[in-house]
Amino acid sequence: MLLPNPTAGFTDPLALLAGCHRRIAGFCDTLERLDDHLRKAGGDAAARTAAERIMAYFDRAAPLHHADEEIDLLPLLRLRVETPDARASVAAWARRIAAEHREQGASWARLRPELVALREGRTERLVHAAAFIDMERSHYRFEDADVFPLARRVLQRGDIETLGRAMARRRDVPYTPEPKDARTR
Repeated sequence: MLLPNPTAGFTDPLALLAGCHRRIAGFCDTLERLDDHLRKAGGDAAARTAAERIMAYFDRAAPLHHADEEIDLLPLLRLRVETPDARASVAAWARRIAAEHREQGASWARLRPELVALREGRTERLVHAAAFIDMERSHYRFEDADVFPLARRVLQRGDIETLGRAMARRRDVPYTPEPKDARTR
């Protein structure tokens, strides 16, 4: 599933991005449990299924999420912050996020072959999982604590729609705005 939260729609893209972080947190928890599971039960069907689900998410949804942030969210934030200090902070965040996304991609490239081997019954070790988990958690916690709260404060209704439309287009799904009366409730 590419959408992180089936209850959030593209009309609430910040909730979608936050939902993605909750999914990442869940996959990190699964990776931690998977390591213990492998020691106790080996690469059984449950372990192989977990590996498949983790790969499905990080192969498809994670790159889309990174693009949502780098290509759409951060440029919108740069447009809306008003003070030089805030602009400097957002610019620094953009550099940090882009660098961390590259590092996350490299970490995923090290972990993924281990999950493929597990799925195919060829291994029972995930030596790169801990580093991947630490990196992912650090990254989404930073965004949840700093980036998303600012976005909720400064983005305007048109910005939210622009972000939601871009995210829908990136996933090749239609953008369906809320009925006018739903927005006034």
